[in-house]
Amino acid sequence: MSDSQVFFDLYKKSKYLMIIEQFANAALIEGHIEKYQEAINLAMEYETDPLPMSFLFLKARYAITQKKYNLAVNMLTQILMLKPNYEPAINELLWLNINRNDQLALYNVYHKYKAKMANTPDLWSGFAAASHLLGFYRDAKVWYIKQIRQNKGDPALLLNYATVLAELGDSYTAYRMRAHVATHLTQELFQLPDSDISYHSLISIFAGESLASVMTEKALLNKTSQNRTQALFSYYLGQNTPDKVRFLHQTKMLKHYGLPASQQLALALQNKDQQKVAELVKSALTLSPPERITSLSQMGEKQLAWQLGREHLESSASTEERILKADLVNMHPKMVHASRLKQKTYSSWNIKETELGYFTPSENAYWRLFIRSQIEKTEKSLFRSTLLKATQIESVYGHISDTSQIEVSALLDNRFGKSSLGVEVNYRTEISDIVTLSAIAAKNITASTNSRAMMTSGKQDMLSFSLSLRPTLREMFKVKLSYEDYKTVFGDHIASNISFTVNAQEVLFFNDLGFLLYTNYAYEKADKNEFILDRISQRLHLKRSLDSHRYIADEYQKISIGQRIGHGEPGQPGAIATAPRYWLDTSVDYNFQRARYEFNVGTGLGWPIFGNDELFFLHFGKAQIELEEKIQMYQLAII
Repeated sequence: MSDSQVFFDLYKKSKYLMIIEQFANAALIEGHIEKYQEAINLAMEYETDPLPMSFLFLKARYAITQKKYNLAVNMLTQILMLKPNYEPAINELLWLNINRNDQLALYNVYHKYKAKMANTPDLWSGFAAASHLLGFYRDAKVWYIKQIRQNKGDPALLLNYATVLAELGDSYTAYRMRAHVATHLTQELFQLPDSDISYHSLISIFAGESLASVMTEKALLNKTSQNRTQALFSYYLGQNTPDKVRFLHQTKMLKHYGLPASQQLALALQNKDQQKVAELVKSALTLSPPERITSLSQMGEKQLAWQLGREHLESSASTEERILKADLVNMHPKMVHASRLKQKTYSSWNIKETELGYFTPSENAYWRLFIRSQIEKTEKSLFRSTLLKATQIESVYGHISDTSQIEVSALLDNRFGKSSLGVEVNYRTEISDIVTLSAIAAKNITASTNSRAMMTSGKQDMLSFSLSLRPTLREMFKVKLSYEDYKTVFGDHIASNISFTVNAQEVLFFNDLGFLLYTNYAYEKADKNEFILDRISQRLHLKRSLDSHRYIADEYQKISIGQRIGHGEPGQPGAIATAPRYWLDTSVDYNFQRARYEFNVGTGLGWPIFGNDELFFLHFGKAQIELEEKIQMYQLAII
């Protein structure tokens, strides 16, 4: 019979109020929240006014078990207003703020009570943890020394004290302290809830990682326990070695160990077992909100994960907030609801483009709508008497799953009085954590801007495949092979083109400032129509007929080396970095056909103006190339 049941039976016989307090404490220790609530209800039946302070404290602790942290803080504060030096409330308030990592609230509580309660041993542990977390290492040293004098054989205290000494610069004493624990306090170390992690960490310091793993597993198999097994399995999962967990779980000594929901979830995610993940997210009661939301995102339920994440952030503690934001921020560009006005100027070609874009999310998907207008600003038109006046309406729909994404675009284009409809399908899938495959198929879309003629009057069909390898978070390699078939807006065949590119990049710094180096090799070979382009020449009444050489070169080959530094992406609805956002990209190319070097520079700056609205500027320029171009863009985005 459990202690809580014993106290409950005793209360039924005696009806003595203070026994309810013992009943409640025993229920809380045993994790019987329903019994704890029953004890609170029994206390409320008494007409004693006010209730004893201990019962008000029990209600505050119950609010913590229900994760009603703000309510618990208010109740503890009220208790301390009634009884300013009530030790249990001060201690609970300290640990509540420590566990929530609410450093501002912790700072206020710590500095309010550290002096006047300095001689209260029951608060030394909370004061030590608080000062350690806040970075007051000299204070923490004092509190740990007070505790160690009372309990010299506590390995947790000695290890924490060693950490503080290391932070204060006394690495030698910290090393000796850890060595003492590893050598003389092994049995005491194993009595800690996270003993295998502590034991493993100490051995790895003195003997290396491989030996530490072997000795920790041996110690576990010699004397198993639920807490020690759970701690070791958590360590291996954190080290991304799930195979060790599966192997140990199948041994005779550990096969009856029940994996907690969080460890089951980690294994299911690494095995890409969607059915198991869905079952755990739906039914497991012990998963934290970040675990549920991150799992939904990895399963492909992006929209639901986004909604739940935003709702949870409104009331989450700061530690959970950081976990969620790290996962949700990369979803922001797909889940944003925004509009954007953008204007480009191709200064060398006398062409101005205005674009209005609308962005909105859908169920595990997103939708974009763009309206563009292109106008030649000068009488110096490529086609003499006919100025470019083009209008485009493009609709983009994208669907996101757990490991893949498909995007379908439809483009209605009208230029020189000729209307056309184009379609593009872009598919991307993650084969593994390292390998990603992409494919693009397009029919009758606007041609690339590799020449003025191609941009103003070209169309293309395209089939492209690319393979990306990311062996680590810092390195990325990409190979792309494409086939393009070019024609004019009036149907003249220009050329068929095969292109091949190889790209490699190394990220030196991820943020503040982000910095990466890259190299790129590009090769293109065109099989051109050697005849006059009759249709466009006749429709535009050109005095001198056009041919394919005006649109594309026979062959193109270059190699580039460059670098990019920056913070975020200016002009991107659904920002993933704080404002202001900016970047600078410079590269040097070698053009094999012309046997000369070319210099490229690009820069961008996005500046906040009202709320999330941003005004941004981008510039691209190339020097010593056949077609010099500069592009300037201005954008006001309502995000």
